[in-house]
Amino acid sequence: MIGRESVPLSPDHDVASFACGEESLDGYLRNEAQKAQASGWARTHVWVADDDPKSVVGYYTLVPTVIMKGRLPAKMSEKGTKNTPGVLIAKLALHTDLRGKHLGADLLVDALTTVVAAADLIGGRVIYVEALEDNKVFEFYKQAAFIGIDGSYDLWMQMDTARAALA
Repeated sequence: MIGRESVPLSPDHDVASFACGEESLDGYLRNEAQKAQASGWARTHVWVADDDPKSVVGYYTLVPTVIMKGRLPAKMSEKGTKNTPGVLIAKLALHTDLRGKHLGADLLVDALTTVVAAADLIGGRVIYVEALEDNKVFEFYKQAAFIGIDGSYDLWMQMDTARAALA
């Protein structure tokens, strides 16, 4: 069984055995997540196995961001501003052992809960995702009410949409 509450990634977590089937996501967790966290560039949150609280079975990484004017519909930009503040869901991955258990949506809800809580403290209007260049991943986010950006695998959601969905 797995805990469905995320905890901040720490050096004590076993990331070496994490495998989601996408090397870019596995490699990030193994080789870059701790450095990004230590530098303040990003925050990674992990799900761990109930029987082994050091064993990572899922994770997501969040990054504060700004979306350049023109990437989002005009209604999302404040008058006189060039950018829209938000949070990038930079990584989201489940261990291959958890496939077929419909836990990807639960991990996304966990990430959105964290994003909305952060936005309530510091602000932010948009949640942004740069999905892997994979139609299945892109559709996963679209089914969760993210809006695709034409000509790319990028998606966005208004913070208020996430807030309402979580209420």
